[in-house]
Amino acid sequence: KLFNDMVDEEEELKKRLQERVVEFRREAIIMLAELSLEPDLPPENSLTMVAMEEALRTRLDSLDKEKTARLRSLNRLREREDALVETLGIEHVEERAQSPSGVPSHEFLQKLQNRVEKLEEEKTRRVQTYSSIHESIVYLMKELERQPQNTFEESITGSQQDTFLLSNENIKKADEFCQDLKKEFDSLEMTASAIRRQVEVMWNRLNVAQEDRVKFAEQYEGCKPAVIQRWRVELEVLEELKRQNMKEFVAATKSELEKWWDACLFGPEQKKEDMPDVADDDFSDEVLDAFEQKVEFLKFHYEEHAQIYQKINKRTKMWENYLQLEAKTNDPNR
Repeated sequence: KLFNDMVDEEEELKKRLQERVVEFRREAIIMLAELSLEPDLPPENSLTMVAMEEALRTRLDSLDKEKTARLRSLNRLREREDALVETLGIEHVEERAQSPSGVPSHEFLQKLQNRVEKLEEEKTRRVQTYSSIHESIVYLMKELERQPQNTFEESITGSQQDTFLLSNENIKKADEFCQDLKKEFDSLEMTASAIRRQVEVMWNRLNVAQEDRVKFAEQYEGCKPAVIQRWRVELEVLEELKRQNMKEFVAATKSELEKWWDACLFGPEQKKEDMPDVADDDFSDEVLDAFEQKVEFLKFHYEEHAQIYQKINKRTKMWENYLQLEAKTNDPNR
């Protein structure tokens, strides 16, 4: 009886071993299909039952680990892809693994990896573009003393750049806003420059001390609206001083006109024709304006043809030097 029990137990173990072999092979075949791998299991009856069971179990464990690794990679890449797609504000490309089980193939994972890398590159490019625009906008808003006027401008000028949607549309809108600010800034620069020129003319005519000019100019640099307003106030003060010293102003402007006549190579007749038709004892605003208009016209004319006048002056100087040298050469007392 003992022998029969041992035989029965042996048969039962063999049966269970055979069942495990069959089950392991079946699961391995399914797993290979899920992983899109070619069958590489040892042929039936090529190994002993125990060796076959061990080989199939080992292979099944290996396949299970690979499946887990692929699914983990898929989830990681999907999460990164989703985050990038959201950040860039682009359409999500839906792609699924070919296996009905949803386990991605190596080719699919590589394709998804490539897509994520391209999205990363696109994000880097857009971040660089937007950072440059953002930096310019923040600077211009400060110089213009301007506050954001809507939620979009608030999102651009805010310190939390990570929350800004880096879509092509948003970056385009940000760039257009930046260009508008630049035009506004350029306009302010032109205004500031024009007012400074007017103030400098008045300083010259009123003989304002150089140290006072430098101190004022250094204190009110740039073209912020508040700075421009301060220059306007200075101009108004100088205008009032001008009205109080009109006679001296007319004389100074006459002298300046003569300087520009000489710079533009006017002869005596030209100077006579160009002289405003005013009385010598008339020191009204109209007379001063007449002289100032002549000065401004000649200044503009000279600047437009500066190279020509410089060449003429250089040629004249060379001719004078030649005549002096010739005179010395012909001097009997040399």
